[in-house]
This record gives sequence, C-alpha cells and structure tokens, in this order.
Amino acid sequence: MSLWEYREAMQKGHALGKKGSNEVVLAQLIHQQRQIADESRVLTKAESRSRKRRDISFGQGKTHRLNPARASA
Repeated sequence: MSLWEYREAMQKGHALGKKGSNEVVLAQLIHQQRQIADESRVLTKAESRSRKRRDISFGQGKTHRLNPARASA
C-alpha cells in the first residue's frame, strides 16, 4: 500500500462517515480503488484498439499533421 493510497482511503472513509483508521475498512477501500483503476485501464486499452481498428478499416492508418507554426512559414 502506498502513502497516496492510504491517504485517499482515509479521505474516502471520512467522506463515507467512517471514523478512525480501521485496517479492514482501509483495506477494503484500497481494494475497491485498485479494482476501479484496473477496470479503467482495461477499458482504455480496449477503446484504443477499437479506434485503431476503425482507422485501419477506413484506410486512414496513421495520419501526420502539420505543425501550424511550420505551415505558415
């Protein structure tokens, strides 16, 4: 458990009305937060893959954008 996870769990515990630093409650809150982060990571990867597939299927592939500063020079 990192310090920021501990602090975040303490803040969330206080927001939920839980007082003190009960180790079991803190462990549950940290576990929930890690699950949320893991799920977000998976969804982000899936969305990224989906976007890449759409780009390739429409023949776009990688696009190179001009730097606006260079384009006007």
